[in-house]
Amino acid sequence: MKNTKKTLGYNENIDDYTAKMFHTHTFLGLAAIPFTPFTQYEFIKDSNFSNLSIAVGVLWCVFFWVLLIIGLVVRRLSKRLEKHPKTARWCLDLINTSIAGYLAWSSWHKSIGATNPKVGFISGWWNSLVALAVLNTISRWYLKIVAYGTVVFCMFFKTFADTERLRVLFTLFEVMIYFMLSNFLSYRDSKKKFLEKQKLYEETQIFKEILDLTTDGILIYGLREGLMYRNWEKKKYKWWNEDQPINGNLKKIKIDVKNSNGNLTTEPIVITLIIY
Repeated sequence: MKNTKKTLGYNENIDDYTAKMFHTHTFLGLAAIPFTPFTQYEFIKDSNFSNLSIAVGVLWCVFFWVLLIIGLVVRRLSKRLEKHPKTARWCLDLINTSIAGYLAWSSWHKSIGATNPKVGFISGWWNSLVALAVLNTISRWYLKIVAYGTVVFCMFFKTFADTERLRVLFTLFEVMIYFMLSNFLSYRDSKKKFLEKQKLYEETQIFKEILDLTTDGILIYGLREGLMYRNWEKKKYKWWNEDQPINGNLKKIKIDVKNSNGNLTTEPIVITLIIY
C-alpha cells in the first residue's frame, strides 16, 4: 500500500473517472430537470412562499443544471485531462467535494417546508440518493469521508438542535464510523486488487519480451480452432503455406543437428510439438 511507484497508476486512468462523472452527473441532471420545478414549487407553497424557501427551491433547480453541464464538459475534455492526470484528478475531486457544501447547506434548511412527515421522508430519501451518487465519484477516500461527513453532520446536528434528543448524536456517530471504515477498507481492497493485476500484467509482459527475443517465430495452432496466434507477418517463411493443412507445413521443417563445440559429446537439438 505504501509502494508509491506501484500505486501511482491506480488513479491514472482519467477516462474511467470522467466516464463515472458523466454517468452520475449527467443522468441525475436529465432525470431531475423536468420534474424539479414542480416539486420545488410545492415545497415553496408549503412554506407559504417565504424568501428562504424560494431561494432553496431556485438553487435546487440550478443545481441539477450545473450537474448536467459538469458531466458533459468533463467527458468532452477527457482527452485533454489525460495529459495531466494528477492535476486533473485533484481538480475533479475538489469540484465534487465542494458540492458537499451546497448539499450540507440545503439539508440544513430543507426542513422548513416539511409539514407532512411522509412527504419529508420522500424528499429526504431523494436528497440522500443525490448526495451518495455525486459524492461517490470522489476518488480519494479521505476527501470522500470529509464530503459525506459534512452533509451528515449538518443534517443530524440540525435535527439534534430542534429535538435535543441524545439518540440523534449516537446515530450520527454510528453513521460516521460506518462511513470511515467502509470507505477506507473498500479503497484499500480495490488498490490491492489493482496491484495484483498490475503485477500479473508486468510478468506477462516480461515473458512476452523473453519469447520475442529468444524465438524467431511463435505459432499457436489448434486442430479444431485453426490459427490462434502468430507473431510474424504473412509470407515471412517460405515453408509455411496457410492454404495447406498443418501436417503439410510441419513436414517442411528441416532440423540441422550440429555438434556442441564446448562438449565432447554430441547433443542433438530437440523440438517438442505439443498438440491440444
